[in-house]
Amino acid sequence: MSLFKFTKLPKYREFNYVPRYYDPKKDERDAIIRRAKAEAGLINSAEDDQSIENAKIRINNAFRTRGISTNYSRKSHKQSNIRVIVIVLILAGLAYAILNFNVEGLIKMVE
Repeated sequence: MSLFKFTKLPKYREFNYVPRYYDPKKDERDAIIRRAKAEAGLINSAEDDQSIENAKIRINNAFRTRGISTNYSRKSHKQSNIRVIVIVLILAGLAYAILNFNVEGLIKMVE
């Protein structure tokens, strides 16, 4: 065994993560009930705007709308990848044509 080690192995990290149960159906159900109560006039809209639950809903909706923009970025990445592939194929075809072209005829044409 060696006395000195030149590499130090990283130690594992411990996290205090406690998983929580999330039920999206319950969130949707609660949102529908809340909207119905607001429309019926059972909830004051000023109190509802300041509630913590309303803040949670706004944050949740912001994350959902963010997912829509990722679809657009995926589409644009796919289009750019297709463009790159087409350009590479065209350049490969040109290189093949140049390499298979009659080199002697090319030299005579340059002279």
